[in-house]
Amino acid sequence: MPIHSLVKPMLVQLSLASWVAAAAEAPVKPSPEQGSVDAAGKFTPVGPKLEAGQTSAEQRDALAKLKLALSSKNPDERQMTIGEVTCDFDKRQIRFPAKINMVQGEIEYILVAKNGKLHESLFSTEVSPEQIHLAALLLGLEAKPLPEKFDDTWAAQKLAVSISWERNGGSSSAELNQLFSRSSQGKGPAAKPAAATTPAKPEEARSGAWYYHGSWFSKTGFAAQIEGSILGLTRDPATLSNPDLKVGPETVFVPNPAQLPRLGSRVTFILSLPTSKP
Repeated sequence: MPIHSLVKPMLVQLSLASWVAAAAEAPVKPSPEQGSVDAAGKFTPVGPKLEAGQTSAEQRDALAKLKLALSSKNPDERQMTIGEVTCDFDKRQIRFPAKINMVQGEIEYILVAKNGKLHESLFSTEVSPEQIHLAALLLGLEAKPLPEKFDDTWAAQKLAVSISWERNGGSSSAELNQLFSRSSQGKGPAAKPAAATTPAKPEEARSGAWYYHGSWFSKTGFAAQIEGSILGLTRDPATLSNPDLKVGPETVFVPNPAQLPRLGSRVTFILSLPTSKP
C-alpha cells in the first residue's frame, strides 16, 4: 500500500482556502460560542480540543498500520520516505528540503510551511508539517504539551538541528543556532538603536538544543498543519519544535546573513535525535 494512503487518514485535513474563508468571515471580536483570541491575536475556535500527546482512535489506527508496514520492510531498508521527508532509522534523523525565505527583518519562526507566516520566518518548505510529525512519531518522539521550561525529563525529545546546501560544486553546513541572533534593538519606543559597528552574535540556546513537543488537535484539525508552523522561536505551542531560549515580550530575533546562503537558496534540514533513549 502506498505510504501516502496511510498518512492521509492519520490527521484531519483542512484546505488553506476554507481556513482563509472561515477566518475572513469571523468577526473581529468572536463571541464565546465561536472561540477566543489570545494576546497575540491568534483565534482558536470552540470545539473539543485534543492536547499534545492525545490522538483519536482513527489517528492511532493509522499509525499502527504504518508501523506494521515498517516492520514488514526488508531489514536492509533502513529508511522510509513520507512525501519528501526521509526518516532514517540508523542515523535517527529526519531530513527534508527547504529554502531561504528571509535574510533581513524580524523573525519569529525558523521554518514554516507554504501556508505559514512567511513574513516572519527564516526558512520555508513545501513539506507538510504532518509528514514531519509522522516521521518523528516513527522514530520514537512523543507529542507533549509545551512546558514552561525544558528540563532533564525532555532529554529523549532533544534535537540537534542543522542545514546543508550545495556551494561551488561542494557542500556546506551550519548548525541552526548560528543562523539567527537576538537583536539589540528590541521592541517598542524605548528600545535603543544598535551600534552600527557592533556585529551580531548568534543566539545560543541555553541547553544548545531544540526540543520536539508536537502540536495539538482541535475539531478543525492538526494545529501545525493548519497554521503551517514547524520550528518556532517564540514558544508557539502550535509549532512542532521550539528551542530552549529566553524569550519575552521585548525579544526580537533577526537573521545572520553572513552565515546564510543567498535568498531563495535550496537547503536540506537535518533533525538529529539522540542516538538512544536515555
